[in-house]
Amino acid sequence: MGHLACDSEIPSAPSPAPDGGLADVGSVSPDVGADAQLPDAEGGADAQWPLAQDSGTAADAEEPADGGTGPVDASSGSDAESSQDSGLASDVGERADGGAEAVGDAGTVEAPCTTDAACRAGASCQVVLSSDQSDLELRCAPLVGAVASGGSCTDGAECKSGLCLDGFCSSPCLGAGDCTPAAHCEPRPVTIGSLTESFSLCLVAPCASSQGCDPGEICSDVRQGGGGVESFCRRPHAGGSALGEACQSSATCESLLCPYFQVCSEVCSSDLDCSGIASGICVDTFFSSSSVVQACAVGCSRSADCPLGACVFASDSVGDRVRFTCAPPHGADATGADCSTANHCAAGMCLSNYFNGQKVDSICTQPCITAADCPAGYGVCADVTVSHSSGGTQIIQLCNHP
Repeated sequence: MGHLACDSEIPSAPSPAPDGGLADVGSVSPDVGADAQLPDAEGGADAQWPLAQDSGTAADAEEPADGGTGPVDASSGSDAESSQDSGLASDVGERADGGAEAVGDAGTVEAPCTTDAACRAGASCQVVLSSDQSDLELRCAPLVGAVASGGSCTDGAECKSGLCLDGFCSSPCLGAGDCTPAAHCEPRPVTIGSLTESFSLCLVAPCASSQGCDPGEICSDVRQGGGGVESFCRRPHAGGSALGEACQSSATCESLLCPYFQVCSEVCSSDLDCSGIASGICVDTFFSSSSVVQACAVGCSRSADCPLGACVFASDSVGDRVRFTCAPPHGADATGADCSTANHCAAGMCLSNYFNGQKVDSICTQPCITAADCPAGYGVCADVTVSHSSGGTQIIQLCNHP
């Protein structure tokens, strides 16, 4: 029987390698049948999410930038609150002449409106000061920027409505039908100067896969905010490498997402979402203390399946199981090396052998299908029973010495 002794460590800082979710595994022993616990993917410190290989920062993962400095803020209740801190606050772009009432190049406010449909061509429904500057209201006004509602933005000046919410251009609405398919209509407070009023605005909703995006868009914009890790739809990057292609930088991918396993990827909720990648599987990829976002990776069962990398440990919290994916090695130690933690092992697994209830040794190991998949001296492909925190079990095969 096998014993899987888990190390619940998740790295405390972003790393090019997927240290989050590594497991120390125990081995088959003739007399000990204790099951092991897998590491809890949410058990580490905040913001523990392996980012793109090239930076180790949120830049390649498209973390929303702080908004601009325009005079109008749409927030969760406090003025000029950054979207990075709360995931809620946003900025409305500065008006062309700096005045709160003058909107757009012409500086003129037109008829009242509830949605863009009420405005003429070249104008949009915008939040402005009333003529007596006593409250806020919706009126048609000349376009501020060129980006339509639902498009990515870092400042309201980029948006047709002058309104950038949570990194996406927004617009007033009466219902979901006034928004793009990837957005919903929700009340949000908007502040101009000392005045704050709530308006129904189009808000881009997080996506769980590209199936929830507008046609032609990809669910691959992963962001770290006050609510944890979330993913959003984005337009493909023209000229970028296709899903499943090798990458070193997110900037080279059509999806603008190059996770730790170094293939251009997209967010997923099951293996069915990964049909665009050969042998694609859906694994935990980005972590925070409160959430996990999964992405498509190349699955494997042995090192021979990964000619350009190693077959390493990965977790699938949705499927409640251990997976293996082709990726750069976790650590420098090969199968057979002594280990005290999985972080040092190439495949991210440390196997502990027991005899008569006593630990004999702990060695780095790797997945296998048959003994031929294991290196010389460690040619036993052993069944190991994994116990999950949910109470379920799983049998995986790992290399061990005789």
